[in-house]
Amino acid sequence: VIREARVACHMDNIEHAAELVSTSGCAASAHFLARQLEGMGVIREAIEYYRQSGTFGHAIRLSKAYGLDAELMSFALRSRASLMRDCARYFEEKKEYEKAATLYKKCGCFRKSIDVSLCISREENGANAAQIFDLVDSALDTLKKDSDYEECIQNYVDFLIDMDQINKAVQVLCIRSKQIERAIDLCAKHKITISEAMVEDMSPDYGDVSKHIVVKLAKILRKQGQYQLACKKFTQAGDRLSALKCLVKGGLTSNIIKYATVSRNREIYILSANYLQHLDWRGDESIRKTIIRFYKKANSADQLAAFMEACNEESSASEDDYIADESVSASIFDSGEVDEDIVYDDSISS
Repeated sequence: VIREARVACHMDNIEHAAELVSTSGCAASAHFLARQLEGMGVIREAIEYYRQSGTFGHAIRLSKAYGLDAELMSFALRSRASLMRDCARYFEEKKEYEKAATLYKKCGCFRKSIDVSLCISREENGANAAQIFDLVDSALDTLKKDSDYEECIQNYVDFLIDMDQINKAVQVLCIRSKQIERAIDLCAKHKITISEAMVEDMSPDYGDVSKHIVVKLAKILRKQGQYQLACKKFTQAGDRLSALKCLVKGGLTSNIIKYATVSRNREIYILSANYLQHLDWRGDESIRKTIIRFYKKANSADQLAAFMEACNEESSASEDDYIADESVSASIFDSGEVDEDIVYDDSISS
């Protein structure tokens, strides 16, 4: 077939040579025909026959020389790594960064792929940010075990901060690099409201996050007025008293009662009862009884006696609900009404 194709070309019978290539599928014949067509200046047809022959280097050479970028990208994706890298540089020089990033990633130049992806966003001033993030995240997934990984993360985060993409920067720090404290500091510095989803990202594994970082997060949540989330973090850090104070500050009454009940801590019982006294305990019997119960659980005779006295001053109060005896403090402890198994835990408030 190759001989027939050569003869046809020498006789300027290109049509017959093309027919021979088409029917035989002979790569050598396709390559010979491509060379003849290139010599004749029939570039697009030459490129097509170079493609059929599998000699992508020649197809790429002509595509670059004649600015046929669509064809070039197609050939580059099917070529060997060295050619792919050359094409990526070509597209990078022409500021066609998306094509360059794709080729750099495919040929194994992951760090370069990330750098070029970031150039895309800078060129577009943050437009199509989600698409760019996908490109970078995909490259980082491949790069994960590489020695350049952490440096790429830092460059990515710095870029995101420069582009005012703070939420994404926080996500990258937490999920990809486990830099929880830096992520928290970033939120504080840029006044970013920390959502529940972000809190979860900042707590991937409680065992991996040191106590002072959890406390720092809790304090920022408290400052932002996210009292329930702050309570959760203070509890995680072992500071139940601060956790309860968050609930008190937020006025989360039902949560306060539940928290005090399960905590079984003297200071928490007292703080909860003190808070409940600021509510309508005169008109709500359940609140009144909860206050009495908490003071009893706390073994706080003085505060219980003072509350009983306040109750007795209410003419609408039922005599069975209150104790008017002046020796109420002593009688409570003597009667055994206080739970003897409630032990004050100093470690909670320290």
